[in-house]
Amino acid sequence: MQTPAVYEQSVLERLQAVILDILVAIDQICRDNNLTYFLDGGTLLGAVRHEGFIPWDDDVDISMPYEDYFRFIEIAPNALPKGLSLHRADNTSGMTALWTKVYKDGTRFIDSDNYQAGCNQGIFVDVFPFIRLENGDRAARNQHRKAVMWQSLSYLHHISRPTWVDRGGSAKVYGTLFKLAHASVARPWKPATLLQKYETAINTRNPGNYWTNPSWLKLIRLPDNAILPARELKFEGAYFYAPQDPDVCLREHYGDYMKLPEPEKRHTHTPLVLDFGDGINVVSS
Repeated sequence: MQTPAVYEQSVLERLQAVILDILVAIDQICRDNNLTYFLDGGTLLGAVRHEGFIPWDDDVDISMPYEDYFRFIEIAPNALPKGLSLHRADNTSGMTALWTKVYKDGTRFIDSDNYQAGCNQGIFVDVFPFIRLENGDRAARNQHRKAVMWQSLSYLHHISRPTWVDRGGSAKVYGTLFKLAHASVARPWKPATLLQKYETAINTRNPGNYWTNPSWLKLIRLPDNAILPARELKFEGAYFYAPQDPDVCLREHYGDYMKLPEPEKRHTHTPLVLDFGDGINVVSS
C-alpha cells in the first residue's frame, strides 16, 4: 500500500474549489426545495474562524435534519447537475460510511481506507443526518450507541485494518482484534442491511430537546435554539446555511475553537490517489 499524500498548495486549492462547487449545487437544491441544511464540523469551524475552508482542510461537511435528509436523498438524484451524483452504502461498492456523499463524477479521492474497502470514491461532500435525540438521558445514550455500533460494523465489514491502528504502542493488539472482528462478526452483514439498521436506529420515536449528529463517535448534545432556525454564514465569499448559534455548537464540539491546533494535529483525509478527472494522480507520497 502507498503512503498518504502530501498536498502541494496549488493542489489543495484546486481540490477546495471543486468541493465548493459541489456545495453550491447542494445549496441550490435545498433552496429550491425548501430543505434545511447547515454547515457542520470542520466546515462550520472554518466558516467562523476563517470565513472559508480551514487552510489545510480537504473536505466539506453539512448536516440536515432527519426529515430533510431523506427528502434530499429522494430529490437529489434527479436534481443534481450533470457531473454530480448521490452515493450511499446501498448503491456504491465498498462505501463504509452510512451517511450520504455527493461525488463529482469521473474524479477519484481514494484514501487508505477506501483502498482497503475497494471504494472508488470521487471528490465529495459529506451529507450527514442530524437528529433530535430520544427524550431522557438513558434513551438518548442508547440511541447513539446503536447508531455508532452499526456504523462501526459497516466500517469493519469493509476494512480489516483501519488506518489509525498503525499508530501507537498497541497497534499489534488492535490490529489482531480488528482482523478477527472483520472476519467473524462484521463480514457476514450485507451493506444494505447495515444501512437499514443504522437508519432505523436514528429514527427518533420520542424526541427530546437536544440534537446530535449520530455519526459522531462522541455523543454531543446541542439544544434546539443552537440549531434552528438555520441562518446564513459567509464561507469562501458566498453565503451558506449554518446552525442558529455556531458558538454553542463549536464550543461543545471543539472547546476553544478559535485557537489554531499545532501543525502535527492538523487533520486531513490524506488520499493515496487524487485525480481531478484526467486520469492523473496529482498527489505525491
